[in-house]
Amino acid sequence: MNILFSSCGRRVELIRYFRKAMQRLGGGKLIGIDTNPLAPALFEVDRQIIVPSCASNDYLAALLKICESEEVDVIIPLIDPELPVYAVNKEILHQIGAQVIVSGPDVIEICSDKVSTTNFLQKFGLPFLITMPIAANGWEKQIELPAVLKPRRGSGGKDVYIVRNVEDVSFLSKTIDEPILQQRAVGQEITLDCMVGFDGQPLRIVARERLEVRAGESSKGRTIKEGHLIDLTAKLLKYLKACGPVTIQCFRQGGQYVFAEINPRFGGGYPLSHAAGADFPYILLSMCEGEMVTESVDEFEEGVYFCRFDEAFYLKIDKNDEFKRI
Repeated sequence: MNILFSSCGRRVELIRYFRKAMQRLGGGKLIGIDTNPLAPALFEVDRQIIVPSCASNDYLAALLKICESEEVDVIIPLIDPELPVYAVNKEILHQIGAQVIVSGPDVIEICSDKVSTTNFLQKFGLPFLITMPIAANGWEKQIELPAVLKPRRGSGGKDVYIVRNVEDVSFLSKTIDEPILQQRAVGQEITLDCMVGFDGQPLRIVARERLEVRAGESSKGRTIKEGHLIDLTAKLLKYLKACGPVTIQCFRQGGQYVFAEINPRFGGGYPLSHAAGADFPYILLSMCEGEMVTESVDEFEEGVYFCRFDEAFYLKIDKNDEFKRI
């Protein structure tokens, strides 16, 4: 099985987990693509390829060429901006033998547009944070300040601000594309790493407290088992009808939970869930081979902590003007 990681970036740990899973299932080749030749994860794969941005008109043609030349069996997109591209072109890639692990365009739209996320949660009676575009009339009556100002389709914690008064909102909203205001959550932030079957049914749900966050990703955390939260998340996933990895952000406020964001991809803090026994790469590749996945949805160990640190690859430019590890 040959696996392509799209926009592999810094996902070194994740790729290592996939290599182990792939070896258990008979071996294969790992291909990494990125726009940046110094993306660290490129130096953990067997074949590294530089591609245009997913926003480029040349991207799909380059991707199709790679899939054919490298005989790609499975594609795993890893960043939000490329998910719509893969969702729309999923069938084209499938026709040349590459199975894309991505949800449908409607699911991608619900998750990428934070107003649509709120509307989805509200529609199915799930707890949500009030979210409104700045341009909407009457937000002042529905959202109490301080609140969170962010892009409607942002990701990675970029351009997110706490605004404490109307002057803050007026000034900072001019620096953001499609600014929205979101009710400020209080309490413990919790991430849920989920794996969903190709039929939309949840297979695994791992809850982890975010004890410290760095650059939008969890840097310290621990796994927890809270039955009501797992049940609530399973309900959300059944309504959403996603497939593959889904990362959900929520808050515990007193004894209640409220959902904030849904990201239909691997989360940056997934390695903690993996260490707790939730082997998503093995489950995912087994699904791709047509195997049934069993065991309970909360099959993981509670009370596993992690504290992340920086690590580096050291490189030189070879005679072909390419970066190589030393």
